[in-house]
Amino acid sequence: MSPVAGAAATDVGGIVVGALLLAMCGVLVSSLPKWWSGRDSTFRADVAPGWWPLDLALWRGLVRSLLSVTAFISFMAIGVLVASFLPESIENRLPWLGAFFFIGFTVLFIVDLSVMFYNSPKFLVPPHLRKGDSVREERRKDWGKQ
Repeated sequence: MSPVAGAAATDVGGIVVGALLLAMCGVLVSSLPKWWSGRDSTFRADVAPGWWPLDLALWRGLVRSLLSVTAFISFMAIGVLVASFLPESIENRLPWLGAFFFIGFTVLFIVDLSVMFYNSPKFLVPPHLRKGDSVREERRKDWGKQ
């Protein structure tokens, strides 16, 4: 049975993934004010949680980049949900929509990596974490000790 032309092509899997991403965004956004002021005990830069498989320097980088990570995950959730509810009659606009989300993902991903590894741009780093070493600087110090 073919779908009706112009009907919304809902993708249940995409809706579930989008809803999970939105829930993750809700948790992150609700903790951002406490994290920015340094009062959040969940995202502490000095101690990595037990479930974190990588080194402490990368945990610090992730904590430092939490604002840009939240923006990236929010953008991803919006992209998944928009793609899940697109009507089939919009096929000629899909390349433009795909290009928009690809460019957005790429820019936000580069910003995430920049904050994580280089501690820059400073306005995206919480004030209490701006003076700390970036992942790159911590690794250079570790390599100098060997």
